[in-house]
Amino acid sequence: MPEVIPKIPRWRGSRHFAEDVFGAALSAGLEPGSAAILTAHASLETGWGEEARGFNLFGIKTSSSQPYYHAATFEYEDGVRVELPPGATKWRAFETLDEGVKGGMDLLANMARYRGAYRALLHGDPQYFAELHQAPARQGKPGWYTAPVAVYYYASCGRLREICEWTGVMVPPAAQLTSAEGRQNALGELGYRTLREAQRELGASVDGIWGPESWTVLTYELIEHRSC
Repeated sequence: MPEVIPKIPRWRGSRHFAEDVFGAALSAGLEPGSAAILTAHASLETGWGEEARGFNLFGIKTSSSQPYYHAATFEYEDGVRVELPPGATKWRAFETLDEGVKGGMDLLANMARYRGAYRALLHGDPQYFAELHQAPARQGKPGWYTAPVAVYYYASCGRLREICEWTGVMVPPAAQLTSAEGRQNALGELGYRTLREAQRELGASVDGIWGPESWTVLTYELIEHRSC
């Protein structure tokens, strides 16, 4: 297929983008929790739809056998942002939003390196965001993104919280803990008065800081508490 001029979709804002992608994910067969996770992924990849040329919502690259377009991009190498020229990559071009969503799902389902991420997605598990990077890395292969995994995971869960609130989907624990109000509510739900008390009881470093360690142990504690 030749290079094409990609369609450039426009949305009225982040919520409009999220609701459209969420609806397309539901139409593709995902349950609401899974659709919210895939929408969060798309929101981070495209900047809430600002960079969704050709309805390519997930940064999908391609060969010359499929419609493609050229565009400049960047990647992270050893934590350093590196700009790539427009001709360095061929990006997959889709005709519609539904095709773009389905294209992302097909890639996840059909590539062995993303099998764990796809399972997490179907289960509505935010661990999907970590699996996108960690599972391929364990196989010595590149992950979906090149940003540091902790940064990407936290940012994705923050987006997920907003999307769940807009669409009426229950907010998963990992996403709930990305807001100050959510963290306070979680401590109360678990019977802790302060973060330091929770850290002490759960075996985390007792410093009163909401860092990655506290976020992780509280996430698992919430999941276990709600499963009882």
